[in-house]
Amino acid sequence: MPSTFIVCEKDQTIPLQFAEMMLENARQVEPSSFDTVERIQSGHFPMIRQVDWTVQALRRAAGERI
Repeated sequence: MPSTFIVCEKDQTIPLQFAEMMLENARQVEPSSFDTVERIQSGHFPMIRQVDWTVQALRRAAGERI
């Protein structure tokens, strides 16, 4: 199933190094994990602080599945 992983580069809840480690671990288990990786200069909740960006990311993700 196609999926997108969003890396919040200013996240203090899940620091960047751990987010990247989670992504890498997922890809080691399943190489096709996360077809798309989106990066944003945001904290943990881009859907609150970066609403327009989040909407566009969701549209891009939906477009890949149509």
